[in-house]
Amino acid sequence: MQDDKFYIYHQLSSALIQVDKNLFESLRQSDIAQIETDTIEQLRKMALICDTSVEESDLIVAMNKKARYANQAVRMTIMPTMNCNFNCWYCYESHEKKVMTQENIATTIAFAKNIIEQQRPRQFIIDWFGGEPLMCFKKHVYTISKEIKKACEQNGISFKNIITTNGYYITPDMITLFNEIELNTFQITLDGAKEFHNKTRFMEKDRNSYDRICRNIELLCAGIKRPSLTLRLNYTKENISTIDDIIETFPKEIRPLITISMQVVWQQKHEMEKEIKLICQKEKLFKAAGYIIKDSFCAHTHSALSCYAENMQQYVINYDMNVYKCTARDFNDKRFSIGHISADGVFIPTPLYYKYYATPSAFENEICLKCELLPSCKSACIQKRIEGMQVACRKEFIESNVKNKVHTLVNRLR
Repeated sequence: MQDDKFYIYHQLSSALIQVDKNLFESLRQSDIAQIETDTIEQLRKMALICDTSVEESDLIVAMNKKARYANQAVRMTIMPTMNCNFNCWYCYESHEKKVMTQENIATTIAFAKNIIEQQRPRQFIIDWFGGEPLMCFKKHVYTISKEIKKACEQNGISFKNIITTNGYYITPDMITLFNEIELNTFQITLDGAKEFHNKTRFMEKDRNSYDRICRNIELLCAGIKRPSLTLRLNYTKENISTIDDIIETFPKEIRPLITISMQVVWQQKHEMEKEIKLICQKEKLFKAAGYIIKDSFCAHTHSALSCYAENMQQYVINYDMNVYKCTARDFNDKRFSIGHISADGVFIPTPLYYKYYATPSAFENEICLKCELLPSCKSACIQKRIEGMQVACRKEFIESNVKNKVHTLVNRLR
């Protein structure tokens, strides 16, 4: 109940409706006999009521298994280089000044074509990562994308091309080629407003990357066909007060094309969890100014997977053809490799690959399966579970997330 109004929220479907007091009490007491048939059917369609003989935890596990082992979307994260023009203080990567060789470019294309022609997935996703992938755009990103896109078209398979980039090297000529290879989904990061960002992301020859990156974001919004642009705002206890200064950086007409995703720098994750309300306030300011807000603290959208690494049709391919399951890795440590790709484009697995197949999802334990917050959680990391690391329960944090989610949805109904 809020403001003398009654609401029902279902975590698994993220459905929320406003109801009168009588219906609310009938549902709370499971007194279905007092509810009209049409209303019951409508509630059933919204997944707000269900068969009591079905265990919701079984449904969640079943959805997870299907998404892990029968996923019709192949996701290939490609890292053409580990090198980067920036040296952010929180970055875990080694920034090796090496790039994918011509032979390995051909191997990557062959691997993708083998999957496309032999498995015939519903969708093939290329996810460019690094390092900074646009440091080797024409020879690597463009060439590989063009060939894989062509193979998808020839086999009637949906193609999606996305990239995580710092945005520094984007040019008008590059945007023309982006459109050719349907590279229209971007994640670009700012580290706080201009003053803090430039203390984190800079080069010796350019101490003001903020202005250049923001100009390039405007170029993308103007030049990309059907753009999907996520602006990740990394916040810390030092820069959080400046985050809303970013609002006026971009013209009002392009703000509806920019999705804001506020993310804490991982070294301060536990310190900043208590700042949920502050983050929600910041997000509301961006939304009021015309930006799109991505679900974060304030809203959790159910997913069958806790992470893309659970999808057994997902590969992280390093420039040297070693394959991993997650980008948050030390790629110099080959113990974490799940395999490599042979010269003829065949994936050769290591024993660790089968661990990802055989290991239950991290939430498949007695405590999690009985928890009333399971549909909104499942955030434990399967990689950590496989590697024997303890994953702390964050029940209070998840509960606070759910409350903020409901509050956000209620405000949308008003």
